[in-house]
Amino acid sequence: MSITKKLKFNISSIINSLICLLPLGLILGNLITNFLVILIGLLGIINYKAKILVIENKTYQYLIYFFFFYLILITFINNWDFVSQNGIKKTNLIKSIFFLRF
Repeated sequence: MSITKKLKFNISSIINSLICLLPLGLILGNLITNFLVILIGLLGIINYKAKILVIENKTYQYLIYFFFFYLILITFINNWDFVSQNGIKKTNLIKSIFFLRF
């Protein structure tokens, strides 16, 4: 009887291994951490394809919409004094709108 086993490498086990290496990557530096995060992202996209982008429950989708609406609303409220005195501060507004792409 053989003690050695065949090693099965599938994408899920590779992703798990890369996630386990993240603390070591944080110790080694920013370059290694970024490389690990990119690898995890790419392998996750390959493994799960478009299944991760579909939201089955509409409640979660409405919560995401509410979050981004709230973000823009709070940006306007925080800059209201500046807007009333000098006009719209475009940098904060542009930041909140570009945050919507996430």
